[in-house]
Amino acid sequence: APPPVSAAAAPASQPAREPPRFSLVVLPFSNLSGDPSQDYFADGITENLTTDLSRARGMFVIARNTSFTYKGKSVDAKAIGAELNVRYVLEGSVQRDQNRVRVNAQLIDTATGTHIWADRFDEDRADLFKLQDEIVARLTNGLGYELNKAETERSLNERSRNPDSVDLELRGSAILHQSAAGSDRDKVAQARALFQEALKLDPDNLDALLHNAWTDFQDVAYGRADPAVDQKQRCMDLLDRVLSIDPDFAQAYAAKAMLLMVTRRTAEAVGLAAKAIALDANDPTGYGALAWAQTLTGHDQEALANLDKAVSLSPRDPSLGFWLYLRGGALVDLKRYDEAIAAEQAAIGAQFTGWPAYLTLAVAYSIKGDQDQAAAALAEVRKINPDLSIRSLHESIDLPEVYWDGLRKAGLPEG
Repeated sequence: APPPVSAAAAPASQPAREPPRFSLVVLPFSNLSGDPSQDYFADGITENLTTDLSRARGMFVIARNTSFTYKGKSVDAKAIGAELNVRYVLEGSVQRDQNRVRVNAQLIDTATGTHIWADRFDEDRADLFKLQDEIVARLTNGLGYELNKAETERSLNERSRNPDSVDLELRGSAILHQSAAGSDRDKVAQARALFQEALKLDPDNLDALLHNAWTDFQDVAYGRADPAVDQKQRCMDLLDRVLSIDPDFAQAYAAKAMLLMVTRRTAEAVGLAAKAIALDANDPTGYGALAWAQTLTGHDQEALANLDKAVSLSPRDPSLGFWLYLRGGALVDLKRYDEAIAAEQAAIGAQFTGWPAYLTLAVAYSIKGDQDQAAAALAEVRKINPDLSIRSLHESIDLPEVYWDGLRKAGLPEG
């Protein structure tokens, strides 16, 4: 994999580097059905291809969240190669006609702009994942890459075989990706309803189980869990169900690690996040989860390195604001307060505008001795979460001791 880039820097500012031999980005496939409402289906093909390719050891695959920033844009393969530091671009189109799916795919060398492989695939909708496996196999053959079939065959053996359940899951995923990292309560609820419908048709639909768990985690993390439902336990049960079906599902380990961190089981979270990375070294979620756990346990330099790695895998990711927020927390613990303040301001500028970023700002300002700025940051916290206190925060998450000192100096109530 390429060396990490600075989490606070734009990708275009990086010096030219030689891309890894087997590095690529899967651009959003075009929807040729003539019906814009079918975009979610083409997006689902793109996302699943990215996931399948990322599991192949030795490949460097740009994450889905960055690739989708190019959706609907006229792009130049050479420019993308330079911006993302990849050797290849995979692009294509999807045409769905009732129960048939046709996919055209082509692989482009970003150094020369030439097409080095192209193919067309036709399959019944019920065999959608067989089609995806065929694309992955032929693509890697075109690259001259010896792919271990066991690393990508989950789509054949363990993904849902029920096409209507798959369709509902893809629709829900499209909505979930529009939820501003889960901060949009209504979109999260809409997505959850579709995942639950998918699971009625196929209770073992792994992707629906995982994404349904993410909706519960997001409600818990944003402090809006339904008091009538134990969403923490429901989320844990869903993730355990995923891992009972597929013990090597990396994203489930990352999600479980993040859930453990908001239930004060941080030590357990470290191991789970590390396992997620071991299973899928191309998924930035694992690096973000591990970095979060490391910021909470005092391993701040390691956290900064993992945040840089996440950015290298997805430099345009909507989670960039969250990663910058984590970076600020590590810098506070390292007593680099000016850098921490800059990181939190950058996080807010990157649309991570929830109360945690303002909370870290309040800590950094108060320890630095700027009580007016600390009070202003804390006022933003209280505006978003008026019930937050030292006690409620302590009950939900482990924090380094410097946080408690800083929050008391800033004026956060005890209880």
